[in-house]
Amino acid sequence: MAKVTRSGKGPVFEVATLAAWHEPGTFCDHEGGGLYLQVRQVCVNGVKQWETTKQGKRVAKVTKYWTFRYWRKSRDGGRKLKEFGIGPFTDYTLEEAREIATEQRKIRRKFEDPILVRKKRKQDLRDLVDSMKTFEEAAQACWESHKPRWTPGYAEDWLNSLKTHVYPMLGSMEIRSIRTTHVEGVLKPVWHEKAETASRVRSRIEKVFNFAKGKEWYSEDNPAAWDGNLDALLIESPRLKKLINHPSLPFSQIGAFTDVLRQEKGTAARALEFLILNASRPCEVRGAMGEEFDLEKALWTVPAVRMKAGKEHVIPLSPRAVEIIRSMGKLKTGQFVFPGGKPETCLSDAAMAALIKRMDAHREEKEQTGWRDPKGKRIVPHGFRATFKTWGQDFTEFDRQVIEFALAHGLPDKTEAAYSRGAMIKKRRPLMDAWAEFCATKGLGNAAERKFRRVRDYSVPNPKTVLVEVFDEQSS
Repeated sequence: MAKVTRSGKGPVFEVATLAAWHEPGTFCDHEGGGLYLQVRQVCVNGVKQWETTKQGKRVAKVTKYWTFRYWRKSRDGGRKLKEFGIGPFTDYTLEEAREIATEQRKIRRKFEDPILVRKKRKQDLRDLVDSMKTFEEAAQACWESHKPRWTPGYAEDWLNSLKTHVYPMLGSMEIRSIRTTHVEGVLKPVWHEKAETASRVRSRIEKVFNFAKGKEWYSEDNPAAWDGNLDALLIESPRLKKLINHPSLPFSQIGAFTDVLRQEKGTAARALEFLILNASRPCEVRGAMGEEFDLEKALWTVPAVRMKAGKEHVIPLSPRAVEIIRSMGKLKTGQFVFPGGKPETCLSDAAMAALIKRMDAHREEKEQTGWRDPKGKRIVPHGFRATFKTWGQDFTEFDRQVIEFALAHGLPDKTEAAYSRGAMIKKRRPLMDAWAEFCATKGLGNAAERKFRRVRDYSVPNPKTVLVEVFDEQSS
């Protein structure tokens, strides 16, 4: 066996000799061609460690590590010494270490870098393992990635729908082996019976595969895509189209409805009127907490967690809206403004809908007509947002963007939305005041023919914008 030439001393590269070697340094195996044994003395908190051999000799306590050294061209045109780590001395025999060194020399003859080659192999192995992820693993990763920008309720529903309808069939399958026919098999049993649920599940499966493609776990076309894919296998359910729009009350009847509503007693009635006045979603109103209101400034700040878009929404309150909040009692932090059966719970999801149903039945019995939309469907709480928007667009001259802000809708132009960071409170307050005043107006008659314009009233100390009705000259 060859010996090291370093300082004229070194271990003979035999297993027994190397195992007993305790002198720190780096020693070359001349037969290995680039194979080195690194011997380093163990230090604890900067103090060198020693040990006693069986023969009673005090020697340095060392660790030994196999490495392969080679020269690589540097950026400045020179050469740079690189070190390829093989592993601990105890993990590899001398023959195994020499075999690995031989493999690295072959790589060098191809003008490749052993360290970069090893990194690529590790990455390829990670990619292979990732591509073997199951659908459930990919869906969980997708859910965790998007969860921060979703409301808790939506995030829970999103995952539960996959657990119920998708995991039983696709959950344990490798995502790279799933095809369009597999997705069809998941959707077909509920496609016509539960059209809305099936549509949401399909959309969520599609989102999981888009996420997987972004992570490079999946490279084929999305098997859950609708156009040019599932639309050839599943006929679009006619029931799905009927679920698109919420039945809404024509704005010409809102004054009469509000008049009847104010005669109703109970938390649900006050919550529904408050919802109408602010064009809010039911979940935003039901979950309203005492600390969200600043009645001195007539502002209601809905936290991002209850907003559909996941962004905080500040609403200027009309005098009547403030009056409703005051009527619910003293505002307390951590307590619901519109409580349910128990003070620690909020108003139930069905309470406002049940109130409308009772009002509808009472009016139908009394006047042979209920509170219905133009198609004859009973109105729902969410539909009052459409009532407000139609009133704002067709009956007033308020700017469309102000109306969209009031509804907490994002601007369609993403660039414009990125630069529009204000809440437009000063512009929205006259809008909400005008809407509250309109809701309080009884006996509008043919309200669709009445129009208003905005003018500046300078007859008061602080000029403000007011609505003035515009009359047709021929009728006057």
